[in-house]
Amino acid sequence: MAQIAATDTAAEVRDTSGSLRMFNLVVGLVHLAQGVAMLSLSNAFSLPVTRSFLTGPP
Repeated sequence: MAQIAATDTAAEVRDTSGSLRMFNLVVGLVHLAQGVAMLSLSNAFSLPVTRSFLTGPP
């Protein structure tokens, strides 16, 4: 059986973890801004919905 050698050191893992955390923070803030923009730009605008049904034999 072949063994897989771990090549990442603890410092490399911490560095990657820190940059991933910063990326998640930035993307989370963008997502929050989108939600706030959606709520602030929404209004009572609605389009009419029409429907029709068949009344005769198929």
